[in-house]
Amino acid sequence: MTIEIMPTQENRIFNTVVNQLRIPANELLLLCLRSFLERQLNLVKTEIFKIYGYYNISSVEELTHASVCYVFADDSCPY
Repeated sequence: MTIEIMPTQENRIFNTVVNQLRIPANELLLLCLRSFLERQLNLVKTEIFKIYGYYNISSVEELTHASVCYVFADDSCPY
């Protein structure tokens, strides 16, 4: 299987990797996509952790209440 949606050089590199690893092209694409999505998820989790620390929040419930306070601009909100 060759991938025609990629530019020529990338297509050649991809096909070389597929041939050297001896796996189907669609399987390699799925593995690459999974790896990319896992990295992105880890970045999102890191940002959430930073927000928890910045606002001194210790649970999802506190985060939910804090976001409701922000949306409704409630000055009496403890967050």
